[in-house]
Amino acid sequence: MAGHHSVAFVDESHLKGPHSAGFYLLAAVIVDQTAVEQARSAMRAAVGTGRFHANELHRDARFRVVEDALDTVAAHAGWVHIVTHTPLDVGKEIARQRCLSQLLQELNRQRVRDVIMDTRGADPSPEERDHNDIRDRRTYRQLVREGTINPRMAIRHQHSHDEGSWMADVAAWATQRVLRTDDPVWWNRIADIATVTDAVTGTDLKIRGDGGGDRAALPAGDHGPQRASQSAPPLLSPSAYPPAADLPPQYPNATLTDLAMQSLYARQAQSRLENKLSRSIAELSDEVRNLHHTIRRIAALRTPQSDARDVAPSAPDTDSPSSLDRNGDTRALE
Repeated sequence: MAGHHSVAFVDESHLKGPHSAGFYLLAAVIVDQTAVEQARSAMRAAVGTGRFHANELHRDARFRVVEDALDTVAAHAGWVHIVTHTPLDVGKEIARQRCLSQLLQELNRQRVRDVIMDTRGADPSPEERDHNDIRDRRTYRQLVREGTINPRMAIRHQHSHDEGSWMADVAAWATQRVLRTDDPVWWNRIADIATVTDAVTGTDLKIRGDGGGDRAALPAGDHGPQRASQSAPPLLSPSAYPPAADLPPQYPNATLTDLAMQSLYARQAQSRLENKLSRSIAELSDEVRNLHHTIRRIAALRTPQSDARDVAPSAPDTDSPSSLDRNGDTRALE
């Protein structure tokens, strides 16, 4: 359909600790343009009005509200795209801009035209928030200048009063929850419509135990999941959610460590490929240089012979007597 496009609501989450790989992530909830108002209304019906932060609701043991919010995302979002930078081996702002660059490219492939990001609400002043939001816009403009994304895509920042932003908030929270505490029960509610991508390489990653199987990014231009997973585990009721301290993971931060290892393997593979490509280019450059020198040597050897062949023999001078004439050869004069 001409003019058909989607809207993406984006929020962040991050963790930096001395005993974990750390991560920074951006979660984008993609909603078809024609379904945005319906999704907002469903979100209001699910969680009520006013301030919404999934972390605070979970801390206050309001599990049902968080559960209903995630179910609303699963019902009304075309797709949820998570871009994560792990391990968090760079500064938070660098990680954010890498995540944003990768995310905008993916959203561009999905024909998203409006990207609505939560402004940096935790920053100390409006001036500082504006300064940080400018960094996002700088990344956006760079991609437009390079021709990487369509300039028709628009990006804007707003406070999280929009119900669409609530959808991004709860999706980011569910993702960070499974990475931070190895608690998958919340993530499982949106796993069937979610993709996780590495910010550095663009490689698809997998959150183990999400029940959705190996899931790749959608083909360009599609807005929804191709099929629901048939192997997702049953979801727990609110009363069954254990506090983080009661969860017995394989080892601390098992899920995050596994995701970080996938990311590092992807970077190593990309590095090997880039090194191989660089060597191939260098070898090809050497061959071209040698061929050029060979052509010059052949040309230098051929030039004198060519000059000799190109000189035409001079015509005899019939206006002055020849040596035979002077010797009395009368035949030359007849």
